[in-house]
Amino acid sequence: MKKPNHANYPWRSHGVWLLTQMIRWRHINRRQYPKDADKIIDRIYPVKIYEEVAKALKIDLPSERMRVEPADVFVDQRAFDPSQPVNYLNGFDIRADRSQLFAGVN
Repeated sequence: MKKPNHANYPWRSHGVWLLTQMIRWRHINRRQYPKDADKIIDRIYPVKIYEEVAKALKIDLPSERMRVEPADVFVDQRAFDPSQPVNYLNGFDIRADRSQLFAGVN
């Protein structure tokens, strides 16, 4: 049996990726990855609502809420590890303000 890909699941890693892109292209005025990124992503990606409905409909859920995206799913062939968003941001030569390096929230 083929393993499900959970295409409709609101992956938190997708939220992290979208946030990195909004920072990269200065769609939001940030010079560092937000300390409250988890809270922002929780509001945007209502995982609990999806999980309640999935359980009621007996839809299998992934075991993790985040996943590493392989390079072959992106046009720029750059893999994305949601646990390293600052490294991902700083790895681009092309961004809204090239001279700017992004700070982490370590």
